[in-house]
Amino acid sequence: MTASLAARNIMTGPVQELASEEIKQGALAEIVSGEKGGALAITEPSGGSDVANMQTRAEREGDDYLLNGAKTFITGGMHASYFVVGARTGGSGLEGISLFFVDADAPGFSRESVGPKMGWWASDTATLHFDNCRVSADRMLGQEGQGFLAIMNNFNWERLGMSAQVFED
Repeated sequence: MTASLAARNIMTGPVQELASEEIKQGALAEIVSGEKGGALAITEPSGGSDVANMQTRAEREGDDYLLNGAKTFITGGMHASYFVVGARTGGSGLEGISLFFVDADAPGFSRESVGPKMGWWASDTATLHFDNCRVSADRMLGQEGQGFLAIMNNFNWERLGMSAQVFED
């Protein structure tokens, strides 16, 4: 139960803060009600949670973005219907990162289980793959290039919640 709630909780902040009303009224309502799951997709195979050096890219193509790259150790990733995904839309560094709201059925999206692991067995942890994954430009969360600050803010709340959880037992 805690794994499911935590996975939803860490991805709902950016949606509540930055998403369009359409996403909030539709997908966010489904996530909060427990009808569907959601997950935050930041950690990458090549650099862990080194957000400033994110490698997943999102290139604009007309009214869409094409996402290419991978995310790993994504809590709730095997059963989530929606993902908040960090991707590089600009140059290197902090200002080139944006956030996207991605449906699990988006063309070019796939996932696989990380398999047996130590620790939090209740978490359906996944590796996500984006191979020319087509996401409508209106699914960007917030402004282009401003994702780094949103991610860091979200990490602060996530870490606070996790530290409180440690003392729960």
